[in-house]
This record gives sequence, structure tokens and C-alpha cells, in this order.
Amino acid sequence: MIVDDEEGIRENLFNILKERGYLVCLAKDGEEALMKIRNSSYHCIILDIKLPKIDGITVLKEAKRIDPKVIVIVITGYDLPYLLKEAKNLSAYACLRKPIDIAQLLSLIEEASGYAYQ
Repeated sequence: MIVDDEEGIRENLFNILKERGYLVCLAKDGEEALMKIRNSSYHCIILDIKLPKIDGITVLKEAKRIDPKVIVIVITGYDLPYLLKEAKNLSAYACLRKPIDIAQLLSLIEEASGYAYQ
């Protein structure tokens, strides 16, 4: 799942991941993400930290409560060290700054996918 309030980022990541054979779901805010997380299971969530309605930290906490093995890669356009530290403390797999380095993101997804099922 890709959770980001910026449509361009959601669509770009969707297209890149879909082209590589991933099944991808989108959410435009924290509220929509939580609804989907509560109703389906996800292997990996790419999660913006600053979201309308419900923030990314809350989404991360709830996603990990529901499924402690879910891989969450946090993305942010803000330089907020305390939020990134909190995300890591809540077991985010990685934190990336926007603009996203696509090669790095793909590498993290592949690495994390192997890690989750060892």
C-alpha cells in the first residue's frame, strides 16, 4: 500500500511498483489507510509521515498493532528528526526523505520482503 496525500507521488509510485509486478493499493490520507489496513492484510506499506486527518505515526502504530510483521517504509518531505526517530522506535523498516530515490526504495522493498519471510 502507498499512503501519501500528494496524488503525483501516489500515482508515480503506483506505476513504478505495478510495472515491476507488485499488487499495489493506494490511500490518500491516514483515515483511508487505517480503514484499508483494518479490512485487508498488507505485506508492505509505504507511508508518508505527514498526512491529513490521521498522521502517519498513528497509522504506523495501528498497522504494527494489527500485524507486527508488516513492513513499513516511512517517507517524508520534512526534516523532522523527532518524527523519524519515533517512526524507527515504532519498528518502521526504513525512513526515506522526499524526493524519493526510486532505486533505494525498490532495494528496500526487495530486501524487506526477503526479511519478512525468513
